Amino acid sequence: MYTDFEDIRERVATYAGKVSYKLRKQNSCCKLAYIFLHTNVHRDDLAQYHNGITVQMPYETNSSLVITKAVMTGLKRIYKEGYHYKKAGIIVMGLTPDSQKQLTFFYNEDPRHKALMQTIDKLNRTCFDQVKLGAQDLKKVWKMQQKHLSRRYSTRLNEVIEVKV
Repeated sequence: MYTDFEDIRERVATYAGKVSYKLRKQNSCCKLAYIFLHTNVHRDDLAQYHNGITVQMPYETNSSLVITKAVMTGLKRIYKEGYHYKKAGIIVMGLTPDSQKQLTFFYNEDPRHKALMQTIDKLNRTCFDQVKLGAQDLKKVWKMQQKHLSRRYSTRLNEVIEVKV
């Protein structure tokens, strides 16, 4: 559980980078992002808090820079000190194909972002995710905790049931 804003900010920034990469991989863009925070509902001894907010991007995008910046403004609005947070996340919405973006008159994506994101993606494929945004920690690797994962008898040979006769 995390109480420090910087730890949560880094985690959410990492999620924003991952969702941006997935959008680029499927040639999509998003217009909205929903950011949420939850405390541990199973801990009755701690104060409970959960909140979420939807933020709108200035334009349809799949740029890690733009999405992370928008998500950070939303996170600052819903974060409250004094709670032990267990879960944080991002859900992107308003997906459109990259080739069918609605252009706006006043706000358009910086044309350098596309080339920058392509370069970062290429480097990360060859260097195992070593290029990150400044809001992310290079040393931390966030993985799901799978302490209570069911055995996968039908999909993993090393987990097949052995019957002793």
